[in-house]
Amino acid sequence: MALITGAGSGIGRGVALALAAQGYSVTLTGRRAEPLAETVALAAGAGERMLAFPADIADPSEAPYAGRLFVAAANTNNVYVVDTGNSTIRMMNDKGVVSTLAGLAGRCDAIDGGPGVSRLCSPSSIAVDGNDLYIADTNNSTIRRINLDNVTSTVAGVPGHAGVVLGPLPGGLDRPIGVALAPDRSIALTTHNIVVKLLPAK
Repeated sequence: MALITGAGSGIGRGVALALAAQGYSVTLTGRRAEPLAETVALAAGAGERMLAFPADIADPSEAPYAGRLFVAAANTNNVYVVDTGNSTIRMMNDKGVVSTLAGLAGRCDAIDGGPGVSRLCSPSSIAVDGNDLYIADTNNSTIRRINLDNVTSTVAGVPGHAGVVLGPLPGGLDRPIGVALAPDRSIALTTHNIVVKLLPAK
């Protein structure tokens, strides 16, 4: 998956079209909707793998993110953004509407619950599994899950306790950075310079 800024013309458009032709899912951004729509049209059949949304990334009111971002796309045409600096998980739908699924901007904590209640602390990455999202909540040393109802829960690790503990969950993690879903629906994650695998329940 790729996120291309300035995708309505020039180099941005060229890169977006080249990536789409190679099979990538591409999210397009630019200040005006019409040129972005033209880029999608130029991609022909590959346009099905493109999601365009107009936004001026120099305007904080249109791109209210802070620091490092990790982006993932889903088959539903939603794009999920890990906003590390704001300790939030955002979702952008196919209309370009952005909402916050978990966390509160600028607030670092470890609280499970629904939107407006849940808190994270400098999450780093996300994996999409159907209707579930798995997040490496780095500074909490946990893996979190957001379900279809946008309720956040803790899957592995104990908030505030950094250290690798293998065995039955919750176990222990040390500032996990990466998270990915394996074909057997296990979760692979990187923590303390090792790769740990969380097995699905039998």
